[in-house]
Amino acid sequence: MSAVPTPLLEHVASLNALPPTPKGAGFFSVPDSAICKKSETFVGEYLPAWIGNHAFLTYAFTLAIANHAGWDRSVRARELGFDRELIFLAWALHEMGFDIKDGLKSRMSLELWGGIMAREWILAQEWTLSRREDRRNCLSGGRTRHASPLLDTRSSSGTSARAAG
Repeated sequence: MSAVPTPLLEHVASLNALPPTPKGAGFFSVPDSAICKKSETFVGEYLPAWIGNHAFLTYAFTLAIANHAGWDRSVRARELGFDRELIFLAWALHEMGFDIKDGLKSRMSLELWGGIMAREWILAQEWTLSRREDRRNCLSGGRTRHASPLLDTRSSSGTSARAAG
């Protein structure tokens, strides 16, 4: 399987593609599966609205970047394992480690703790794996680091220039 190039933004800029085309709201809609609808509801009930909005915006930006780079269609999508449902779940649940009600219940970073919590939440759901048997396990590492390799923002000197969120 191919990997998304890093640093991502420099790579997308190097494609010399035409400017992105506007996308309608339907392009960013939640995948129509029971697990995605359930996670959307869960995020709305579990997290403060501003954090839930952040999670959904990161999903939208991921779709827009993938579309602009051509990673969401044809052979490239298959090589990368592009999976809209999995992307939605990873981004929708990526802030579960932020617990406004009880404070951080672990000494782990909110990213690592949140990744563990998201995986546990998904494992507790009745989820039919329609495409790959390992889809649940993809989430255990995909968002346990807030500075994801998919959005590597390290400068060329190797230091992190990580943006909030």
